[in-house]
Amino acid sequence: MEIPEITISMPQIGDYAPEFKAITTQGNIDFPFDYKGKWIIFFSHPADFTPVCTSEFMTFAKREPEFNALNCQLVGLSIDGLYSHIAWLRTLQTADAYDIATPADWQPGDDVIVPTAGSCGVAKDRMDNKADDVTCYDWFFCTKQLSVDQINHPKLPNA
Repeated sequence: MEIPEITISMPQIGDYAPEFKAITTQGNIDFPFDYKGKWIIFFSHPADFTPVCTSEFMTFAKREPEFNALNCQLVGLSIDGLYSHIAWLRTLQTADAYDIATPADWQPGDDVIVPTAGSCGVAKDRMDNKADDVTCYDWFFCTKQLSVDQINHPKLPNA
């Protein structure tokens, strides 16, 4: 008996996503029924606590009002569980409060990533160790210490 060949293709823009129910950091969802009559941007990332994905999610979150104005909802998908997401979100608040990024597997008290220098002068100052609280491994990759106390008692936004 010959086994038929099965071809599975990658989803394309405009393809229907499967129906599912999920418990999310924003509450329960019943997809796609909760989004009837709206456009949806359905995106994913490999895992929580990955710095590039964190910056991408933050960009989507900051622009959410623009998407809402266009009758478009954002739905993010990850392989991680709810408790990991909640811990990860606690890092989206730390990152916002201190203008930093958190590296993979970051835990409160670990070093955080300082945004890349935006000018040659800042890069030179960092490499010349003029910033006492910043450790640079190269002009584009610097870290600094952020204490557990600072994380547990974050500064207020725009303070």
